[in-house]
Amino acid sequence: MGSTNIVHQLFLDPISSHAFNADQTQLVVSNSTPLTHIMQLGGDKKFSTKEVLEQHLERVTSVDWAPKTNRIVTCAGDRNAYVWNYQEQDGYWKPCLVLLRINRAATFVRWSPLEDRF
Repeated sequence: MGSTNIVHQLFLDPISSHAFNADQTQLVVSNSTPLTHIMQLGGDKKFSTKEVLEQHLERVTSVDWAPKTNRIVTCAGDRNAYVWNYQEQDGYWKPCLVLLRINRAATFVRWSPLEDRF
């Protein structure tokens, strides 16, 4: 009665941060570049890139996916954070810039339990 580990190779580059959506069929990944990849679990049980989020100027250091509100937050070395809201009617992720007012790179971000702040 043991559990099986599943290994997925997503990139050749190292992954700096990742988070799953509520039902774990999608994955948001940052791979030490300014891009953030949203990956979808396919019928073959492999993840493939569904969408690429592009707003940061430097490498994305941390991501988190809010399970209840279905929002993604990303932060990067450019000292900015973005909250990404999925637009159901248009089918894309809309970014909202959050000014952090810090003088160093943002290295870690997580949603609060109520998912109203990070």
